[in-house]
Amino acid sequence: MYHRLKLWSLIFLFSFFILGCGPKVLIPPKVDLTKYDPIGLITFKSTAKGKLGEFMTLKFLDEISRSQAGIKVVELGDESKVLKSVDRQTLDPSVIQMLGEKYKLKAIITGDLNVSDIKPNISITSIITSMRVKAEVQATLIVRLIETKSGATIWSNLAEDKKSVASVSIFSKNDIVFDAQNPDEAYGELADSLIKSVTEDLKPRKRRM
Repeated sequence: MYHRLKLWSLIFLFSFFILGCGPKVLIPPKVDLTKYDPIGLITFKSTAKGKLGEFMTLKFLDEISRSQAGIKVVELGDESKVLKSVDRQTLDPSVIQMLGEKYKLKAIITGDLNVSDIKPNISITSIITSMRVKAEVQATLIVRLIETKSGATIWSNLAEDKKSVASVSIFSKNDIVFDAQNPDEAYGELADSLIKSVTEDLKPRKRRM
């Protein structure tokens, strides 16, 4: 009996080892953006002043370009510019349809970046020298993929994180600007974290057979 149990244990361990070390296969992304080529990209809106939204948009574009190589993306600019191009005030479904016709797009990606709970780490030196300080911020990024034919959202994802950022200019309690000369160094860790999380559905994955 003991030998039989030992034999079955060895068989189990051997099977587990074989399965665990099997070849990996590439699983396609949950959302295949190539189905919607070409795609329009509107610069992400941000509640923070400065170029944080623009910086996050570039990070997003870089990520999807590497994850789904060959995808065609038309950079449309910020929302105000986009609305002006079709003489409208609000980015509603009818405007999405108009943009699709105007630029020959099958889908449009939009993003909203909300920055809150800003806790500056202020020192006398930073105030005297440049008013640029470090701060801990809470950030939420919502990205949507909207079909231009119907104006309906066909995919969305949300990412949240709290990180310390640098080179934040503070003029008053409600007047805080993200305007670093080197945004990758100042906000890069926060941006990378949010983009990595929000694009999970857009990346191929590896799984063992």
